[in-house]
Amino acid sequence: MHYPIKIACLAAILFICCGQVPRQAAESVAEAAKVADTSIINDSGMTLQTRFRTPIGFERKPSDSNSFASYL
Repeated sequence: MHYPIKIACLAAILFICCGQVPRQAAESVAEAAKVADTSIINDSGMTLQTRFRTPIGFERKPSDSNSFASYL
C-alpha cells in the first residue's frame, strides 16, 4: 500500500524538477541555434582561406609566404 504513494511522490518531484529550464540554458540554446544558421563553408571560395569561414569570435593569423599554411 505504501508503494503507490512513494511512486506518486517521486513522479511529482521529477515532473517539478525536470520541467523547469533555467533562463541561462534557454539563452544558450537560442545562441546555438543562431550560430548553427551561419554556414562555415563559402561555396564561392577557391582556396582554403576563402572557402572556409572562421567560427564566430575567431580570426586567422597571417602566415609567412614560404610556409606550408601559405601553400595550402
